[in-house]
Amino acid sequence: METRSQGVSGVTHAPDSRVSMPPGRELAAACAAVVVDWHRREPPLEWEVAVASFPPSGGWAGDVRGLALINCFQWHLEDECRTQYGDVARLGALKREIDDSNARRVACIDAIDERFVRELDGHAVGDGREPVALITPGNLVDRISILELKCYHAAAAGDAAEAVLEQLDDACLGLDRLVADLASARQRMKLHRTVKLYGTSG
Repeated sequence: METRSQGVSGVTHAPDSRVSMPPGRELAAACAAVVVDWHRREPPLEWEVAVASFPPSGGWAGDVRGLALINCFQWHLEDECRTQYGDVARLGALKREIDDSNARRVACIDAIDERFVRELDGHAVGDGREPVALITPGNLVDRISILELKCYHAAAAGDAAEAVLEQLDDACLGLDRLVADLASARQRMKLHRTVKLYGTSG
C-alpha cells in the first residue's frame, strides 16, 4: 500500500504565471506514440533491456514518454503474471518486478509534479486559504497514459471502447483545467512526499 504524507509545500501562484506544460491532448498523443512503438518493438520484460530500446529525450514530452514507457512495461508484467499462476517461483519474481516498476512509476509522477512546481516557483500569492487541488498534474498524466494503453488494447481486440475514449477526453480536459487553475491561483498545489507502507501490517 502507498499513501501520501501531509504536504510539505503549498503555494498559490500569480494569475500571470505560465508553465510550458503542453495541453492534455498533446501529452496523450506522446503517450499513444510510446504505446504503439512498444507493441511494434515488443521488448523483453527486463527493464534495463526495455528502456534501452527507447532513447530518453528532454522537456515535458520526454518526462511524459518516460512515464508511458513505465506503464507499458508494468501493464505487460501484469499480463505475464496472469499466465504464471502455476509457477510459484516465476510468479514471485514477476511480483518483485512489478513492485520495482511501481516504485519507478511513483518517482516519475513525483518528478513531473516537482517540475511543474519549479516552473511556477517565485509567483506565490494569496493567504494560503485557496482550495487545494485534490489531484496533481503528474497523476492526471499517469491516468492519461494508462487510458491510452486501454484504448490500444481495446482496438486490438476489436472493441470500439467508447467509454475509454470518453474517459480519455475527460482526463485531457481535466488536466488543462487543472493547469489553468494552478497557474491562475484558482487552486493551489501541495507537493506530498510518497510514504511507502509495504509490509508494515501486523
